[in-house]
This record gives sequence, C-alpha cells and structure tokens, in this order.
Amino acid sequence: MLVTRRIEGISKTQIKDSAELPPDVLKLICRLADPYRFPWIAASRKPSARELRGATETTLTMHARSLYRRNGEDMAKLSNSALKRALSNSAL
Repeated sequence: MLVTRRIEGISKTQIKDSAELPPDVLKLICRLADPYRFPWIAASRKPSARELRGATETTLTMHARSLYRRNGEDMAKLSNSALKRALSNSAL
C-alpha cells in the first residue's frame, strides 16, 4: 500500500485514465525503493538473477515475519529449515 500525504483526488481510476500519473507514480516508487534490496532500480538496469532471488527471499522473509508478529506468534519458533523449505517451495 502506498501511503501519501493529503493529496486530494488521486484514485486508481484516475491513474489508469491518466497519461501523466503512471510515470509520476512509478518515479515516486523508484525513489522510495530500498537501494540495498533493489540496487538495480537506482542503477537503472535489469536485475541479475542473484539480485532478484535475494530481493525476493528478503521480501518473503520480511512479509512472513510481519504475519507472525501480527498473529502474536514468536518468529524465533520458526526453524531455519522450515523457512528455507517455505522459500524453496515458493514460485521464484
């Protein structure tokens, strides 16, 4: 979810129907992207397979941690092998 300050009048429909808004939104997302997780964005190039896999695994791990924290479970209870299995079974 992209959180913006009080900007009136920007909706998904307006973004879809506008020629100017999609490039502006993309530029904003690229400026906000984590340069350590997504170094190719700042460098304006395609990611290597290794970079893409690393970013995907990091994002999946962060998402899983967030879900477990939200559900009141301790992330430490998940063993490394279970996490590795979950990552290797995902469609990467």
